[in-house]
Parts: sequence; C-alpha cells; structure tokens
Amino acid sequence: ALNRDNGYGVRDVLFEKMSHFLPEELIRQAVDRLWDLAHSQTEKYEGKHWLHAIDELSKQLKDPQLLEKVKRAESDGELSTASIIDIAKLHFECGDLATALTWIKRVPLDKSFMAHERDNLLIAIYQGQNNQKKLIETAWRVFRRDRSVDSLELLLRAVGEDKRASIVEEEAKS
Repeated sequence: ALNRDNGYGVRDVLFEKMSHFLPEELIRQAVDRLWDLAHSQTEKYEGKHWLHAIDELSKQLKDPQLLEKVKRAESDGELSTASIIDIAKLHFECGDLATALTWIKRVPLDKSFMAHERDNLLIAIYQGQNNQKKLIETAWRVFRRDRSVDSLELLLRAVGEDKRASIVEEEAKS
C-alpha cells in the first residue's frame, strides 16, 4: 500500500533495500504479490511500476531466470540491449560464466550502444575463464574504440606491461 502511490519513484528504496531486512522466503512472497499487482493493472504504465520492483528484487535474490522473466514482461517479450546486459551480468555475479557469456554474446560487437558495459563484462568473463586470447582481443577493441590512458592500461594488463613501448610506438604512427 505504501508503494502504490509512488509517482516519482521516491519509494523505490523500499525494494532496493529489501534483502537487507527480510529473508529470501518473504522476498519471494513479495515477488508473487507484485506479479499479481502488475497483472491486475488496466493501465500498462501502472503495471510496469510493479514490474520494476520485481526487477530490483530478482537482482537481490540472485535469480537470473526471474530477471529474464520480468525483463520480457516489461518489454512485451523483446529484450533490449540493456536487458540482455543486465541478465548476463546477473549470471556472472552468480558465478555462471558460461551462461553469462552466452547472454552477452547476444549484443553484437558492432553495436555502439552500451559497448563499454558489454566489453567490461566480456573482459571480466574472459578473466574468470582464463581465456587470454579473447581477453586480449576484447582489450584491443576497447583501446581502439577509446584511446585513453585507462584503455591503454586495460590493454597492457591483458598483453603484458613489457609491450608498452611497442604498442605506444605503433599506435602513435597510426
């Protein structure tokens, strides 16, 4: 009832912090109630209000399947790039690197929207898998997209600090 009139989202914190105060069983009961509230709304916008709460709780529950279900409900089935990255990230946080990689690969490498987030997650996955070849490939892509001190440091962590001089020299020529 307290969250029913939450026009500006000021009460979203009720869901953002729920796992700090309630056990998983009660959070799952809250999710069930939120689904009921979302489905009972005649206005699509009002239903999304409740779906947003489920989205937040799915992350706290570390439940990627629930997150996928709510992301699909929020978008009428089609997943956005942001949703795909969120789902991949939650699989990663749950330690399921293979599934995280499967999800993040759904975001095309030539897509610039959220490329930074995609590539950061790819780097974390490849580090976790000890996949040096893919890690280096991704680090080069990041560096070539955004030539900065940070992206150079990322690249050097992947290829080795001993290659700094040659990389700087070669890239300064281009």
